[in-house]
Amino acid sequence: MVLSTLLQGATFEPLAARLGVTTNEPALPRPLAETGTIRRLGAEIMEFPVGAEDAVAGRRVRDLGLPRDALVSVIVRGSEAVLPRGSTRVEAGDRLHVVVRSEVAARMSDVLERWRSGPIGEEAERPREIVGISRVFTSRPWDEERDGDPAYPEELFGVAVREHLRTRRDRRGALIVLADGRYAVTGPTLAAGGARQLQAYARRRLARETDETVRAWWQEVIGALAR
Repeated sequence: MVLSTLLQGATFEPLAARLGVTTNEPALPRPLAETGTIRRLGAEIMEFPVGAEDAVAGRRVRDLGLPRDALVSVIVRGSEAVLPRGSTRVEAGDRLHVVVRSEVAARMSDVLERWRSGPIGEEAERPREIVGISRVFTSRPWDEERDGDPAYPEELFGVAVREHLRTRRDRRGALIVLADGRYAVTGPTLAAGGARQLQAYARRRLARETDETVRAWWQEVIGALAR
């Protein structure tokens, strides 16, 4: 059986060449180059070609500012498929393949624009707060008619959502940053204010909560605001 396997392996490539079914293309599945091929699974694949002048060139994967519901699944570099780690640096000429949940795919345009022109990294993650803005803490029940989808609100208190930091898993909700620099936790209850105020609120909720999935959410909020 071993000899048979060796003989088949030795004759397969010449036969494939005669049949014209060999290729010099990298061994990557075709769907990687097609957006939306895994839509039936609730996700999409986006391809981003990196130019020499793009802000993303030279950055590490962990600094790309991707929303929680998206990840770089593979980097095509020349004829190689690079499986990215957080420390992997993006190079000019790379093609980044990003898997993103379908409901947030439309919101990736802002991320891709930052990859082109910046800012990238901490500057994008921690928006500069406007001097003089009121830091009064606000908490009230979520009003879906007024506030929209708690998982992906577009604006709150008349202020646009600047960045989506975390998505809640056990129910619809999120941790977001508003354009004026305030942070907000959305869900059954809306809470907004400065980072320290919101972190204190999350700690109070955590101390009262007994459900482990809900506790995990408040711990995630506290950790994100501590950065």
